[in-house]
This record gives sequence, C-alpha cells and structure tokens, in this order.
Amino acid sequence: IMYVSKEGFMIVMTSRELGAGGGTVGEALATALGATLLDERSIIEKIADRHGMSADYLARTVERPPTLGESLIADLARASAMLPFNTEWRMPDDPIIDRVRQLVYETARDDHVVVIGHGGASLLGWRPSGLRVLAILLQASSRWRVAQLGRRFGIDPDEAQRRIARSDEARKRYQQ
Repeated sequence: IMYVSKEGFMIVMTSRELGAGGGTVGEALATALGATLLDERSIIEKIADRHGMSADYLARTVERPPTLGESLIADLARASAMLPFNTEWRMPDDPIIDRVRQLVYETARDDHVVVIGHGGASLLGWRPSGLRVLAILLQASSRWRVAQLGRRFGIDPDEAQRRIARSDEARKRYQQ
C-alpha cells in the first residue's frame, strides 16, 4: 500500500506490454491512491468531447502510428488532387500527443492521476520540471502474455502470439 499526500499531486505513468496486466495494475493503483484514472477509453472520450473529434477516429489512431502504406497514400493524396481514390485524413501525430499531454497535466493540477499507456513517461518529456512522476513499465513472459490474451479474448495461442507481435511492433514505432 502506498501513501501519497495530497500536497503536490503525483502522476503515475504506466507503460505495458499487451497481456502484461497494465489495465488491472493501473486500476488498482488509481483506487489505492484515490486518483483519477486515464486509460485509453477515458482519454479518447475526453479528447473527442473537448476538441469535437470523432471518438472512432481517435480509437483507430491514438497510440498507433500510421503504417508505411498509410503514410505513402497520405503523402500521395496531398501531392495530387487527381488520385482516383479517397483516403481518410489523419491528423498529424504531434497535435494528438499534445492534446493527451495537456489532458494529463490539467488532470494532475487537481488530483493524483494514473495514466495507462500513451508512451509512458516519454509523453511528459521524461523529466518534467516541477511534477512528481512515477514511471512504471509492466512486462511479462511471452508464455504469460499468450495465456492472458487467450483467456481474455477466447483465442488460440498462435493468434495470441500474432496479436502480441503486432502490438509490440506498433508500440515500438509509437515510442520512436
């Protein structure tokens, strides 16, 4: 059990691997601290509401970098208005990241906050001046992660392994 005074609010940034239990740990920390929880769902809802953006669009793009194909198509679409197909416009990543960062800062002004994902401590610039930040990285063995995904989604181990590999690669690109 952690004791954290209300003087000088704290931000707990949790990064996690898919299947490592980040949601469970984040929720438990938020409850133990009496903190506001900012998980993917709540961040998407708040950003969409605040900025008049589509929650569906944000759900498809937050914490997911564009694929090479998406980047190429978007570049071609910007270069020529004569392309015979439509592409979904994708907001540059920086403004979305800035909006998530601002939401975290605003929430931390009034309360302790636990953030699940979104680049962990790197979202805040690693060592933000004047803020108390606890950064947590949750990792688990491949076997554990596969078992957790299989149980959670009712999928076979091969499919769980494919999802983990895709998630790990996407998170690595997002961090870069």
